[in-house]
Amino acid sequence: MRDTIAAQSCVKPRGGHECAPGGPLARWSGRSRKSTVDREVASKFVLPGEGLPTRQTRFVRSFRFVQPTNADLASVALPAMRLHPAPGQPGVDQSHIGGPLLWPVDEPWPGPAYSALQLYRKDFPSLPFPRGTDLLQVFVCPGGTLDGPGATVVWRAAAEVTDVTAEPPPRPRFDDEHFHAKPCLLEPCRIDEHPLSATFAQGCKVGGWTTWFGGEPHHLLRCPECSAVRRPLIGLDTYEFPHDSCGHQPKTVNPVGWKFGSLGVLYVFACSRNPRHPVMTFED
Repeated sequence: MRDTIAAQSCVKPRGGHECAPGGPLARWSGRSRKSTVDREVASKFVLPGEGLPTRQTRFVRSFRFVQPTNADLASVALPAMRLHPAPGQPGVDQSHIGGPLLWPVDEPWPGPAYSALQLYRKDFPSLPFPRGTDLLQVFVCPGGTLDGPGATVVWRAAAEVTDVTAEPPPRPRFDDEHFHAKPCLLEPCRIDEHPLSATFAQGCKVGGWTTWFGGEPHHLLRCPECSAVRRPLIGLDTYEFPHDSCGHQPKTVNPVGWKFGSLGVLYVFACSRNPRHPVMTFED
């Protein structure tokens, strides 16, 4: 497991108050950020003598940055696809958030769960689709783990679904409006993310880096079935923010309408060896 380094512009008090007053954009500006990077590369981001964390989950409260070189950034770049959800009326044959799913009429819905999104391979070829599948469907499960909601991930071959149900998945008995997703079409764009830099995408995305506000869950990042590393699959963000590297910009701040944690993100991690193995979720 690699060591970690955290850049924290301010520390959120335990009482849950935000770092600074204002709306969502102001609240986001004080959010802590933690990324897993190589120590050799990370050492170039701080001045000599100011130190690096010696434990995997230790926070660095503050340090001064040295402008990284292009080679430094390239060595830690990860591809990501921003989803850019926008209100719309998607169909079962489209990638979307909160719309109707391509779901067989004779297959029971996973429950209790909320329909989150479906992504087709034709739109997101970088996803780790198992052999013979071309459709990813994700459900949010309330009260799934101590770290927040859980998730159910379904990989399927779209051509095998010949009779599609017209009924939406039933809501859990104890309904939570925080997990309600409004129907949204997607305007995806690909970016290269770098930790501790302005290229970090803030919004719903596939792949890329993750943030760690509450401490990095190293003990959960190994697959319980094969011990392979779990890697970020998707990030479901409460808010969408502009990004200089994207051709599309969000039209509204909270187009989906859901809310995770303290205005945060629900990350879903999948096994890097077999994405059908149990997934892990972490609410930041």
